[in-house]
Parts: sequence; structure tokens; C-alpha cells
Amino acid sequence: MKPSKLEAFYVETFGARDVAPDARPEPSVRRDERPRQKRERSGFGRRLVVRLGLMFAPMAILGAVAMTTDCSRRSPTSMIPEILRSTACARQGLMTQSSALEGTFRTISDHLR
Repeated sequence: MKPSKLEAFYVETFGARDVAPDARPEPSVRRDERPRQKRERSGFGRRLVVRLGLMFAPMAILGAVAMTTDCSRRSPTSMIPEILRSTACARQGLMTQSSALEGTFRTISDHLR
């Protein structure tokens, strides 16, 4: 078979190949036969998960409490501790006020014009 242009260029530039082009390389050692190496793992991933958990767990708890708490009336037999209930109600109040800010600012800007 006639060599390709690339093969002819290679032979002209670098000389003949040491190994035949269609020869297969020696098979590598199979994964099962390799000696088991201990992999050193850094604690970065674990520390990141712990930090994210410590940061987002309280927000998730407050979000769940806020969704299940009725702030309009006081329930004496609530299973939720009072501090969580008051925090969730305060959070709901802040969200209500912040959502009403746009209308308030629009009213103020209309009066200033």
C-alpha cells in the first residue's frame, strides 16, 4: 500500500519509524493487577459540605417553620418553640413590608415630580 502524504512527509523529515505503523502497543497492566495505591484525599470537599450545611440549615429550618406557622393568631399548643415562631413571623413581616416598598417608592416619586 502506498504511504499517505503525511507519512511520506514524516519519513522525509524525521526518517523511518522505529516501530511499524500498524503494530499494536503492548497491553498495559490491567486495573485488577495494579498494586493498590492509597489515594490521599484533601479535606476540602468535606469541609465545604460541612460549611454549606452549617450556613444553609438554619435558613432551611426557618423557611420550613415560616411556611407552616400561622402568624395571624397565637396558638397555645404549638409544637414549634416560641423563638422559632417569633423569628418566622418577623421574617414574614419583613418580606411583606419589603414587597410593599416598591409601591411606596412609586408614590413618593410621583409626589416629588
